[in-house]
Amino acid sequence: MPATNTAAEVVLIPPGTVAESSADGAAIEVPPNGPRLFVLDLVITEVIEQESLEISIWGSADGQDWGKMPLLKFPQQFYRGTARMVLDLTGRRGSPAAHAALT
Repeated sequence: MPATNTAAEVVLIPPGTVAESSADGAAIEVPPNGPRLFVLDLVITEVIEQESLEISIWGSADGQDWGKMPLLKFPQQFYRGTARMVLDLTGRRGSPAAHAALT
């Protein structure tokens, strides 16, 4: 059965998370017959002056090797607000996992 191409919303970084240093989020499994399009919303509710936030999404077919390049990287954020991006895994083989990295 071919993979579904409907969009799905997922939470990689729980609301209310305070980013104080670089960190990796928990991995989520992407089922082989599950959605391949993901709507990612980054919502920043509070900021510290002259600080920025970078979020990247990494993928791995085996949950061990996350590669050298992220699947998606949000533009650097300096202010409160919402940024939305779409992660399309349609062309990726296997049952990848994904996780968010804060820097």
